[in-house]
Amino acid sequence: MQTLPAAVAAARQKRAGQITHYLIWINARTFDDPPQYEPVGFWTGDHDRQFEVAGVSRTYLGAGEVISVDQLAQTIGLTVRPWKAGLSGLTDNGRAAIRGYDLRLAAADVHTVDFDPATMQPLSAPVPEIFGRVGSVTIQTPAQGGTGGAEVSILSTAWQLTRRVFLTRSAAGMAERGNGQDQFYKYSSSTGADTWGAKG
Repeated sequence: MQTLPAAVAAARQKRAGQITHYLIWINARTFDDPPQYEPVGFWTGDHDRQFEVAGVSRTYLGAGEVISVDQLAQTIGLTVRPWKAGLSGLTDNGRAAIRGYDLRLAAADVHTVDFDPATMQPLSAPVPEIFGRVGSVTIQTPAQGGTGGAEVSILSTAWQLTRRVFLTRSAAGMAERGNGQDQFYKYSSSTGADTWGAKG
């Protein structure tokens, strides 16, 4: 169970109509060889704004960059649930993030921040919600006169536990990868019928 900051928990308990915004941070890669890493942040607010996350100041782009977000669901266990956000295709920053970077499996995190509706100031530092990777990016090409955009799916770190682990390798396969002299896996496919502890 997630522990909320005291000010946020108190405001939600009072149901005073606090405003919750989403912060999305992606460590994007360029298409250069070798690639360069250029982090980019978006949030659901009206203006670009700086937030301090883990002691580091980050700039998150607003003004309609994020046009839709999934609701966050907390579950017990290792269920991999993709969280999706829609990015605008109208702004220069939105187009640059969608088409100018390689986002596939880029490191990403999602935070939320609650604002006091009376002062429009944050009630606390951003609260971490998701740490993971970009699972997919679906570009929505608009029809004539449309807006377009993209849907970004972020997977939590639990997805890494679903990756297949190869426990055995063949000598032929290792020879293809090396110089042909590696004999370490020569007998990896051979199994005997001996029982542990039996006399030879």
